[in-house]
Amino acid sequence: PRLPASPPNKPCDSSREGLNWLLMRVLLRNRITRLYYADPNGWAAGVGQAFDFISLPQATRFALDGSLPEIEIVLRYDSLQDEVVMPLLPEYCDFIRSRAAAA
Repeated sequence: PRLPASPPNKPCDSSREGLNWLLMRVLLRNRITRLYYADPNGWAAGVGQAFDFISLPQATRFALDGSLPEIEIVLRYDSLQDEVVMPLLPEYCDFIRSRAAAA
């Protein structure tokens, strides 16, 4: 199947550059093949070639809208060796709104 076009990604500003050790990468990975979404042309075996989504809701919406099969969300911090793997849940699309409402 043809992959959907990559969503627009905002360039990093200088304030984020100084916080590199806190930056989190939001990636999409196929649970079966273990390949990462790279771009509309395909998938990549390495994290370095994976598309870095701006947020959890953006990655979730992209995967759901594109009907990407067997997807999991991978959160990686530059300062940590481990990754956090999450199932793809539609509720993540409203993550920011629900947190703002609770505040």
